[in-house]
Amino acid sequence: MEIKESDLTFTFDDKTNVIKFDDTNFYRKSFNKLPGGKGVDIIADNADCLQLIEIKNCIGHEAENVWRTSTNNGRAPKGEDSFDNEVAKKVAATIACLYGAWSRQNSSESAQKLNSIWTGACQTKIPSEKKRIFIVLFLEGYFGTSGPESRSKKTIMKQLQDSIESKLSWLNCRVSVVDSTTYSKKLFDVK
Repeated sequence: MEIKESDLTFTFDDKTNVIKFDDTNFYRKSFNKLPGGKGVDIIADNADCLQLIEIKNCIGHEAENVWRTSTNNGRAPKGEDSFDNEVAKKVAATIACLYGAWSRQNSSESAQKLNSIWTGACQTKIPSEKKRIFIVLFLEGYFGTSGPESRSKKTIMKQLQDSIESKLSWLNCRVSVVDSTTYSKKLFDVK
């Protein structure tokens, strides 16, 4: 299955249940009414893993987004979130939305469509680590080549990953901040 997001095409194998989460009717018409109720871009579920994927394609817009690569809103304008805070909040909100859809499955057709994702997220294989939850920030852009901090892209990605992991320590998950040169082709393909 293919999902297009931010001028990128993500391809998943046929054994993976994939949704463009922030385009689902339940998210858009019900959950999005909650102030700050934002969700990840893609959810992909198969027998081995559940992936919550947030895509940030900043190619050509690095200068206006470089502040978002500082962790913990370090250089954020008031009311804005750095990538690490945004992703952590979106993951928590996505889980809340999936639970809400599950609780409304008998009264809402749009909620029923998310039920298979919730079922996959609640498998007993997850606590025993026979199925993993992966949180992925897919970050495209040529950051780190200029600016006051002049951090390398690798350093930026590692700092964001560590910060997201810390914020999501309440969830049994693995966090990856990747781009088109570092992502695992075992999970999906990107063009």
